[in-house]
Amino acid sequence: MTHGLLRKSVFGRLLVAVIATGVLVNGLVIGALTLAVDHGPVARRVGEANARRYLDYLAKDIGLPPDPVRMRMLSRELGAEIRIDYRGKTYATAAGLPSRGELGPLAASRLQRFGVPFGRYQGRVFVGSEHDGAFYTFFGPIGAHWELREELLVPLLAVLSLALLFLFLLIRRILRPVTDLSTGVQRLAAGDFGHRVPQRGADELARLAGGFNTMAERLEEMMERKEQLLLDVSHELRSPMTRIRVALSMLDDSKMKASIEDDVAEMDRMTGDLLESARFDRPDAGLATARIDLAPLARSVVAAYRQRVAWTGPEEGLFAQAHAGHARTALKNLIDNALKYSEASGAGVDVSGAGTELTVRDRGIGIPAEELARVFEPFYRVDKSRTKATGGFGLGLSLVKKIMEAQGGSVRLASEPGRGTTAVLTFGKSVE
Repeated sequence: MTHGLLRKSVFGRLLVAVIATGVLVNGLVIGALTLAVDHGPVARRVGEANARRYLDYLAKDIGLPPDPVRMRMLSRELGAEIRIDYRGKTYATAAGLPSRGELGPLAASRLQRFGVPFGRYQGRVFVGSEHDGAFYTFFGPIGAHWELREELLVPLLAVLSLALLFLFLLIRRILRPVTDLSTGVQRLAAGDFGHRVPQRGADELARLAGGFNTMAERLEEMMERKEQLLLDVSHELRSPMTRIRVALSMLDDSKMKASIEDDVAEMDRMTGDLLESARFDRPDAGLATARIDLAPLARSVVAAYRQRVAWTGPEEGLFAQAHAGHARTALKNLIDNALKYSEASGAGVDVSGAGTELTVRDRGIGIPAEELARVFEPFYRVDKSRTKATGGFGLGLSLVKKIMEAQGGSVRLASEPGRGTTAVLTFGKSVE
């Protein structure tokens, strides 16, 4: 899951890159200092000589056999407890101080840089030294400083967390235009050509946002011109078609007259679909819905075909939120499409319903899988020949999709070439 988020998030990748760089730089600095100072031969020799010299001085000051009075005086001066093991006897300034054998496993080998046992015992630091057959162990107060450093660990982590949070917010602020552009691209892909992204600052991302807005403005202008052209053409076609109908009514009945009347009727349907489709492209194209029973509505649509179309759903009880007139139009377009593409087989069309869905199933030529995603595009047709046998202008399914979306529903297709197509209209749930 984390890997997937990092792949998808620019902010996450940048934050990880910054953290990794910080860790690497700090590691290199600490490692270099450690190699250069702590493990240098000069530092080792000087540190070991000084440590041994100081411990020799303390041992001589105490004397052998150890002088208990001097031990106590040194303990008070140093603020440390002392234990001396000499010839089988133990001398100590406090009870319970561990022996050399007990301290052995506790000695931190990584801290034995000066050639003496060094480690931590019960919150205090101990250091050992052997002189003239006696083993001296000093339990120093330096442990208090070690405790203080541990207490600072939580505030240090808190400060580090705040620094990382600040870094994340700073990166997010710097790259906010990327988020704006991502949202803008999604809105543009959804057909919202009026969306503009905010243009912040004057850097490269701001110029990119400006370029995006310019592109969106030109696309919006092109789409408006296209829609206006369709509307103008549709309106202008109404008058000549009316004149053609008047002229046809004065002619004698003939096969040619019937063919021309069919062509005029088809052109009339096309102009009607164009006008209706353009209306649904407007931002305020939503339809007012009401609680209706889909079963009687579907039965009345099916009854108008009289043959080849059968209703196999219930008589009533399919309540949904829909616009009755446009639901009827959507269902009729699907049935017309199903009949058209099953004409060659002569098979019928079944219409059924369940819940808030109406299903139209045919046994026609079907639609190839690669075409399914495009059949809802305006003017797109699976049959590229555009013969009169299949008819239409590729507006029927596009209009169905717009009608369903305008009333809060949806349409989906499933098809298998040579076996037919199933179309499903899904309406909103009814409000009791």
